[in-house]
Amino acid sequence: MSKKLDAIKNAVFYAKENPEQLATILEGVVSDVLTSLSISGEDSIKIPTGDTPNTADYTAKAFSQYGDVMEATITLALKESVTGVSLSNGTVSVASTATDDSFVIIATSGTVTAEKSVALIAAN
Repeated sequence: MSKKLDAIKNAVFYAKENPEQLATILEGVVSDVLTSLSISGEDSIKIPTGDTPNTADYTAKAFSQYGDVMEATITLALKESVTGVSLSNGTVSVASTATDDSFVIIATSGTVTAEKSVALIAAN
């Protein structure tokens, strides 16, 4: 059973027992609230040896207080600048000049954030 349905059941119970609690529950049921984000994509990217960068795509999803996917404007960015690594429109490019052993992607929507650490694998 979904968390949203549980909240509605609680609202019905509190309708007679505690009307003030009912108002609080219904406020959360009526409008979803963004409570978390997740980032999906590769956990590691190989540093190339040639001039062609290696790329990987990353996406983010927003979740409501009930754990349901919801619409939200989400920005993806590198947490810190990393030599040889760039992020544009969800695509990370890793050039042969990359020397760090990892980088962090941060997703932001309003005040809610999520992070994903990505390892850089040295070419053999």
